[in-house]
Amino acid sequence: MDGVEVTQLPFELRGLQWLPGLFGGGGLAVTGGATLPAKWRVSVEGKAGVVSEAAGDRMPIVFRWLGGDEPDYRVQITASDDLEGETLTSVRRIRVRPAKQARGYAAWVENSMVRVLPQRLPAAVPDRLEARIALAGNEFESFQVVLLGAPGTVLNGVTVQPSDLVGPQGARLKAAEVSWQQVGYTRFDKIFHHPRYPEATPGWWPDALLPVERASVPAGFAQPFWITVHVPAGTPPGDYSGKLTIRPEALPPAEVALRVHVRGFDLPVRTHLKTAFALMDGYLEQVYGKPLPASLRLAYGDFLLDHRLNPDDISRTDPPAISDLLHYKARGMNTFNVLNMVEPRGDRTWVCWSPLEFYTPKFKQSLIDRLDPYVAELRRNGLADLAYIYTFDERGEEFNGVIREYFGMVKERYPEIHTLTTAILPNDPKVLADLNVDWNCPLTPRYRLDEAAQCRAAGRESWVYVCLGPRYPYANFLADDPLVEARVIGWQCYRQQVDGFLYWGLNIWGQPHNDKPIDLHAGPLLDWSITTGGEYDWLHGDGRLLYAGPRGPIGSIRLENLRDGIEDYEYLRLLSDRLGQRDAADAESAAVSTQWTDFTRDPAVVYARREAVARRIERAGRPGRPGPGG
Repeated sequence: MDGVEVTQLPFELRGLQWLPGLFGGGGLAVTGGATLPAKWRVSVEGKAGVVSEAAGDRMPIVFRWLGGDEPDYRVQITASDDLEGETLTSVRRIRVRPAKQARGYAAWVENSMVRVLPQRLPAAVPDRLEARIALAGNEFESFQVVLLGAPGTVLNGVTVQPSDLVGPQGARLKAAEVSWQQVGYTRFDKIFHHPRYPEATPGWWPDALLPVERASVPAGFAQPFWITVHVPAGTPPGDYSGKLTIRPEALPPAEVALRVHVRGFDLPVRTHLKTAFALMDGYLEQVYGKPLPASLRLAYGDFLLDHRLNPDDISRTDPPAISDLLHYKARGMNTFNVLNMVEPRGDRTWVCWSPLEFYTPKFKQSLIDRLDPYVAELRRNGLADLAYIYTFDERGEEFNGVIREYFGMVKERYPEIHTLTTAILPNDPKVLADLNVDWNCPLTPRYRLDEAAQCRAAGRESWVYVCLGPRYPYANFLADDPLVEARVIGWQCYRQQVDGFLYWGLNIWGQPHNDKPIDLHAGPLLDWSITTGGEYDWLHGDGRLLYAGPRGPIGSIRLENLRDGIEDYEYLRLLSDRLGQRDAADAESAAVSTQWTDFTRDPAVVYARREAVARRIERAGRPGRPGPGG
């Protein structure tokens, strides 16, 4: 520990927000935190003394008050830290309208890169509700509408109704292209203390996207509703206008003006960035039963393709059905794993890797006996060029001999099938050639652009992955990381010229209570865990980007942002293609990220660069809306 200096943070209030009139009348909303664990108290004093107060034993500060009959009040916040007993005080005088003018809830609009924690307040009381987004054909883009009930108020029976959006010369985006989900919460008792996420505290965290018909909003919760607009390919470009009507039971509706700008180009159906995000049948079977209905597996696959991810599984020990692959290829799949060369899964949920002693001549011959007829079917159906075989998950140097032998067998018998691994290898084309590795996949901190360029020059690909790490200062999409990081990763993949992105699990549902589909009638506070548990009781969302719904997959706000980042990648790729060189796109991407640890966490910067890239694509003047694989 030589040279390590440990200092205690000064005890300070941070992120303190005072918002009079949030509920339309004389009330006050306060939220904030402190640099150290602390107790807090908020009191409101009028002419006759204290008219309202609240206290808590832990951060954050959360205070809501509908107001009184006087116009002027003195508000005092105190916080006492648990370690030294030091007390801080903040006082402010506020002027408010009479409480009788208050309404039953507040509403505001947030962008899709902000995680709306229950205590969140808007930056200011909005004069009107309006959402503005821009997107290309064959693209999805989202925003959030947040409802917060007045103090003590539960909002029941909330519905969201979009209108058609009317554009140039009477063109329309149908209301069916606008979807909504209620954001569900999961409980985190410990969190990773991210230096760029000071407002984060243990408690209920938003993540799942619940496809409900009517929603309830718990008292005191800032409840986001996730609104997604889809623009079909070939939609006439221009500005489209419509509205969302949000109706809680027994309360007046709120209307959100919706302005959508449609770009003058389409994104391709088949994404250029390869992906290998593992959707594991073993965990699907745990929830839905075995044998797994083919229609359900296809529903999950289609859902992933809608999010620009391949419906894949790096851990599968049985090859996927040819009919499924043909269906997925038509919908944009750009690669798939044949199987993991490990012991058969059987009735287990999954098998990651096998020990060295498992790789016997008998096992090798059993693989050949299975792969020979299967690869012949892939060839007959025009699928072999999309195939790879993944094995040797994060194995060390002691596996090099087996890697050389088994990947060599693949290259000798099935030369068009690629080999992919996360084994701990140098990204050196000579080493990879010796071990018969076509696609090498290091963790993001181990990826170097110059080394990857040498591998590509030698005909090999360089992928990357994340899992439970790395964390800050690297980007990740764990459930308590800043949400914007999930989107920024797409920009980083373009900037670093990554060939593919791998993730070990989408549906690792091994926790208690995760053995049955989520009850969509039970409200947004889910009895479903995305915490790894055990010694990793601080790790949330690792290997878990999907939830199990009664009729199929339930997505997450992290998965939505990953899709947005991949679509941003396609913007950069399209700009490069239209201009005939990478320099312009590289310069634009540099404004978002230059290195794996050097990137913005400001959604406004991402939106501004995306807008600049889109305008340059349109100014490039080459007509055309690329189709599948374009």
